[in-house]
Amino acid sequence: MSTYIHIPVAARCAACALALTLAACPDGTGPGSVTTITFDELAENTKVGEQYGELGVEFVPGPLFSGVPRGVLPLVIRSPFAPETPNRVVLIHSLTPLIENYDPNVLWCRLAFPAQRVQVRAGSVSGGDIVVRLVTQDAAGNLKHDEQTVPGWTGMSTLLTVEADLREITAFAVYAPTGIVVVDDVTLDHYR
Repeated sequence: MSTYIHIPVAARCAACALALTLAACPDGTGPGSVTTITFDELAENTKVGEQYGELGVEFVPGPLFSGVPRGVLPLVIRSPFAPETPNRVVLIHSLTPLIENYDPNVLWCRLAFPAQRVQVRAGSVSGGDIVVRLVTQDAAGNLKHDEQTVPGWTGMSTLLTVEADLREITAFAVYAPTGIVVVDDVTLDHYR
């Protein structure tokens, strides 16, 4: 006598979807995964670039889309808010008004695996309040942004977030139109 176990159709579909997701994204960058980049493993004065390629994240010189300065690859430095720790951050500054033909630092990023949400932590190392922008582009070329005013010398207290309707963010940029900021903890959510 054989045993028959009934598995509802909805459960079978969910199991198949999970199996397909794991097969399509064996590196953990599929729906339900979160990628966080802290920059802590990089040496000081390293230009951020292809170090996170295995995660599908590539920092590149811009521009990847319009509306944001071209920029150059920023440097990794020791955190000015915790210099005694191995914590590393990315230095972003804009000296455009001071130096003619100078390209500001912009953290440009291209994603091999589209994300639904991008979060970035920022802190100001300027004397006053600094505006920081996170701009994302989806697969259709649409731009969304978050803009926050970061108080001077208050640590990594500001969180910028952009969320797409679907898992479709393919690129992003972080920059400050004026002043000097540091960026840390880039988080990409692939939860749909």
